[in-house]
Amino acid sequence: MDTEADPLLDQVVVYVIERKSASISGVQRQFRIGYSRAARLVDTLQDVGLISDPGKDGNRTLLIVDQELALGKISDYYKTKELLSALEYKNIDPDGFKLIENYEQAMLFKQQGNYGEEERFLLPSVNPPSIYTGHYRELFIIWRMVIKMYAKQGKDMDIVSLLKRMISLDEEMLSELCRYWSERHGTVRNREYFIGSSNLKVNDIKHLKNASISCADNEGILLADKYLSEFRSVRAKI
Repeated sequence: MDTEADPLLDQVVVYVIERKSASISGVQRQFRIGYSRAARLVDTLQDVGLISDPGKDGNRTLLIVDQELALGKISDYYKTKELLSALEYKNIDPDGFKLIENYEQAMLFKQQGNYGEEERFLLPSVNPPSIYTGHYRELFIIWRMVIKMYAKQGKDMDIVSLLKRMISLDEEMLSELCRYWSERHGTVRNREYFIGSSNLKVNDIKHLKNASISCADNEGILLADKYLSEFRSVRAKI
């Protein structure tokens, strides 16, 4: 359960009330954000009860026109989600609750600078794949430190291997997000919808290409070129 609101959410609420309409394209243009993020914001307004489901013509009805009331409902919505999240994970999704406990333990080890133990507690979140994007983010931070160490030692093949693993895990996470939220939203959520949740950075891909060239890994070069192209197109719009 996502208990953190998008930083733009309150502004979007004010915007749709002032415009007396809500559309993904309108939010996208007004706030200069990617389609996927705009879609998630509009979905949240629907979940909270501020706007209706889209009609046959695709238009949505504004259900709450009072700005103060609308912002209050947003606040109450996330407070309720936060209060219920621990209970829900523990009783409905005990495996997920365990991963969250592991994450909290991992963050304690991070504060202590014990990255080996931090990694050990984060790995169960990525195998099998999960929807806990923050767990992947923290794991990748550790692995980037390892990659820097490999670079100093000239271990290009190890760099390529670890970066390929990061890409594979990131794709598995995106697939799991698609599966999980498609079921709960009752509609198909594709990879592009969640691409903003990816934990890959363009520097990761540049490192992959450079290391692949150094060790003549053609597969790594092609993979890097594929993702660099995506960063220039799809990811640049997020």
